Amino acid sequence: MYEQTFWLRQHTPLLHFLHEQPGATLRGTELKPKLDRFITGLFRKLPDGANMQFDGAIQMIKKAMVEKSPAPYRLSVQPPVGEPEFFYFDSNVSKRKRDSLDLEIQKQFNLSKKPEIVYPAPFFANTDKRKDGKWDEVKLGILYPGLMMIRVQTWDKRIADLLEKALPLLFCTENFGTRQSKGFGCFSERSVSEQMFEQVAKSSFVFAAKRRLPASQAEVLKVIDDTYKDLRNRPPLAEGQEARSLLRDYFRKQDPEVEWEKETITRILIHEEGERPDSDVRFVRAVLGLPGLHDYPQSPGRHKVNIREKSGAVERFRSPITFKVHGNSLYLLAHPTNQEMLGKTFQFFRGDFPERDRRAFELRSPDTFNIKDFLTKNLKNWNHV
Repeated sequence: MYEQTFWLRQHTPLLHFLHEQPGATLRGTELKPKLDRFITGLFRKLPDGANMQFDGAIQMIKKAMVEKSPAPYRLSVQPPVGEPEFFYFDSNVSKRKRDSLDLEIQKQFNLSKKPEIVYPAPFFANTDKRKDGKWDEVKLGILYPGLMMIRVQTWDKRIADLLEKALPLLFCTENFGTRQSKGFGCFSERSVSEQMFEQVAKSSFVFAAKRRLPASQAEVLKVIDDTYKDLRNRPPLAEGQEARSLLRDYFRKQDPEVEWEKETITRILIHEEGERPDSDVRFVRAVLGLPGLHDYPQSPGRHKVNIREKSGAVERFRSPITFKVHGNSLYLLAHPTNQEMLGKTFQFFRGDFPERDRRAFELRSPDTFNIKDFLTKNLKNWNHV
């Protein structure tokens, strides 16, 4: 049997669904399917993956995936020795609450030390759950400061040779756990240099940019949160102010001009004014990811607007933008625009069903969108890779 070990360094907290259990870390049940998809897909487009010597091993893994049969290798993840750091993420913590929240969370989760409170952060699901006392639904972030070991075993040397090349490169393209596109659950394999990482990034994504890595986890996540909000949608600071959105501004400059959907949603579903959207309005935020709903916390009653693709063919898809950390840099990487999201009709409504909301309406997503052009023109304070 061939046995290999790989060593991972964790860069950002992992939002793990079993965060309260000892030894909770990167899960093999998430890692292995991603590795298989990477080997049979993106890896083959990289210089190492184009090597003909790997064809037989790749076909073996592909066959096991198609037939849902046992894979030709075994993989296990061993967490580092020592105690991890815990993080609690929130979108809105009052000044009065800040001084006691870390102690309250420590007691709720029986931690040996206080967690670090991070806010604002690109993970906002904890806020309402904390306020409602639903502590069993609150997620903490876990970060191990030491190296993490992955052990791989196989009876086939061809598989061993393939994994030696492919597994380290997987971590150049993927994060893990919840909210992975926003930089959570970022790891790197220690053999991968900055030059190699950037080569893979340029080959795997249509856009890649970087900036100097901030000094703390809180600052890293704040940069990610600020950057994404500026690109997609930053809520107004006060009533009467307009939201900031570089995506909105980009579509307004198109010929013919395209108007984004936010003001229309607010007018029809929140303030109940008017009946129909204007003809130039499109659901432009769909091109940067489709959530199940949009929350309007600034509105009276904190309205929630549900979004559904009319045909039912498209449910949710994550943002094409992914943030990663490697070495001393924070990277913003972008996949091509998901063609399935373009030119689709979406329903906007309150409640559970659009047919039960008399003010429900429909909007189409844009017919075209070039994410590389958008980011090249709008991303400031980042250096192109």
